Amino acid sequence: MDKSRPADYLFVFKFKNPDIKAKEILYRIWINPNKDRLEIHKGESQYVQYALLTKENSADLYYIITSDELD
Repeated sequence: MDKSRPADYLFVFKFKNPDIKAKEILYRIWINPNKDRLEIHKGESQYVQYALLTKENSADLYYIITSDELD
């Protein structure tokens, strides 16, 4: 993945319950150069969790996000 460019998609998740004192969770998603897989990074610091999804999971998630087919 080319991390020199901004993520293709950004998602921020917050708790609905205002009594929960947890930080927001940021996810960044990149489409790989072949346009057949997604890579997800969770977190904001240099120490993040990431996952390179399978082609099948990438296609499913991309469809959920965009209602379109991943190439």
